[in-house]
Amino acid sequence: MENQNRVITANDIEEARKRYPPELIHNTRLYEHQGLSEQFDASIWLDRQDEQPIRSYKGRGAFTAADAMTNEQLEKGLVCASHGNHAQGVAVVCNHLEVKGTIFMPETTPPIKVNATQRRGNGYVEVRKVGDSYDEADRNALEFASETDATFIHPFDDYGTVTGQGTVGLDILQKMQEMGKSVDMVLAPGGGGGLSAGIATYMNERSPNTEVVVVETTKSAAITASLEAQQVVTRDNISHFVESTAVQTPGKIPIEILSRLGIKTVTVDEGSLCNTWCEMFDDGVVAELAGVLSINALNEVQNLIRGKVVVCVISGGNVDRDDIPMFTRRANAFKRTMVILRLSIPARSGSLLDFLDNTGIRETGVNIDRFEFDKLGDHEPDKSTIRRMDLSANDPEDLSAFLEKLKGVPNCRVEDITDQEI
Repeated sequence: MENQNRVITANDIEEARKRYPPELIHNTRLYEHQGLSEQFDASIWLDRQDEQPIRSYKGRGAFTAADAMTNEQLEKGLVCASHGNHAQGVAVVCNHLEVKGTIFMPETTPPIKVNATQRRGNGYVEVRKVGDSYDEADRNALEFASETDATFIHPFDDYGTVTGQGTVGLDILQKMQEMGKSVDMVLAPGGGGGLSAGIATYMNERSPNTEVVVVETTKSAAITASLEAQQVVTRDNISHFVESTAVQTPGKIPIEILSRLGIKTVTVDEGSLCNTWCEMFDDGVVAELAGVLSINALNEVQNLIRGKVVVCVISGGNVDRDDIPMFTRRANAFKRTMVILRLSIPARSGSLLDFLDNTGIRETGVNIDRFEFDKLGDHEPDKSTIRRMDLSANDPEDLSAFLEKLKGVPNCRVEDITDQEI
């Protein structure tokens, strides 16, 4: 699928779906979520791509791209760059086809994804960790492919990959039609654009009344910037917090498709996303952050979806357990049940005790979770510094009232450093 002038059709996507080995691509759950449906006064359905064997939808595009290759290409090996999910897709394809693969991953890739890639490759793949971003890994992978004549499988800017990801849309539509339901909207995560472009292609032909919406975080909205500019845009200094969708430059093929079909985007806050992650975790859905982008976006489109049928694509579930405390902290900061402060108080004997007494913290519902005190202070000889004071409360109103009271404490300067610390 190297012809750069070709147009992907619904027939292409349907043919690709027929060729999937059942052990690689499963028929995962699609179900209505009662709590979200009640919250948003709509029929909200969750498409659980996190329940695939590699815990994401990425095996679809990887297999379709490899399936279009000649035996000669396969014999020379496959190469790719990935944060982890596409890497696992290529790894299982290499194992299934018994061909060698070289996978370039950023140094920042969570260990769970590195280890899973090696395990799923079953001895057929070599993982090389390079750079701090997907784009750096991508450059190294392309150089390696040029030097070795291996075949590069792009995670999103490839007709085969986009066609394969489009089978997510096919599966959604078929399952909903079997239940006698239409689909008004599909929310899908952004990143490089392969998933949303594939779904949009299929829906445009087979269900033209279904609106497809791309979801990104405000700090890594490269698809949004590209669609606004009507050309591929590279966004420098993007946030890598939601690493599965942290792409500086989206694909030319996806952007052409999304632009031609008039697809819209919405952006969400990272703190709000973490809050949604925690809510879904409590509900038994263990997804990665990018996996709940679609659910979090319901807050942004709630006025448009009342009474409608909406499908949220849970794109992946490869979450690193070491990241869970950070998700929780950012969720609490978003809800304002946690705050991190830096304070200056007079440098005299007993001033710290006086400060604590003046705050009246004993009579509040506020807890001090962390406290760092420097009697010498910073650049002010008559001041001592509370370098960091982490406060939390079950009720955000308790914390808000306490912060308001701090403003009236004599000779105390307060700085909220929550955003910079988390």
